[in-house]
Amino acid sequence: MSRLRFSRVLRVALAALPLVLFGGVAKAGTLNFDFSVTNNPGTGNVPGTFTGEIFGLSDNAFSAASSVVIQSIPTGMNNLVSPPIDATTWNDVIQNLFQVVNGQVVGGGFYAQQTIGGFSSGYQLYINGTTAGFNFLNLDGVDHAYVEGDRGLAAANIVPVPSSVIPEPASYVTALLGAVWVAGYTWRRKVKTASA
Repeated sequence: MSRLRFSRVLRVALAALPLVLFGGVAKAGTLNFDFSVTNNPGTGNVPGTFTGEIFGLSDNAFSAASSVVIQSIPTGMNNLVSPPIDATTWNDVIQNLFQVVNGQVVGGGFYAQQTIGGFSSGYQLYINGTTAGFNFLNLDGVDHAYVEGDRGLAAANIVPVPSSVIPEPASYVTALLGAVWVAGYTWRRKVKTASA
């Protein structure tokens, strides 16, 4: 590699550093949560708990989830569709806005329904992050088999998923500097070999 070419590679790598840093910060700020709703006896007619995940929320902001996935449903729910189910793909997403403060969901919620040939063939999911409203899952149409939970999800019901698998900005910087060092080392060896 010529000195001029190496210089260009180094300049491009250094120019890309801010983009890498900002990209890392954006990814590190994307939060995922697990949720669970247990049926209240006398409210819903299927005992048990349904669980799921909320993906892609931003900390200290109101933001829409990139997906809200039902991962499991109680035994006995005569469902029209089997988990995992991404409710953000349903044909009527009425609400998708959560408030996150210091890594905890404190407000907002998600409500969507899917209709196929009329609501009798549809299903609903409502996950509420506030102290009002309710949490509800119906995968059977016309409320034949449904779970209805507490009037709002406490912090214990929507819990953060550890994001250690998401690279931090420092990891990106280390990788970039390592690539620049390898390029420089390779260039110096070629120069030494050529002058020997």
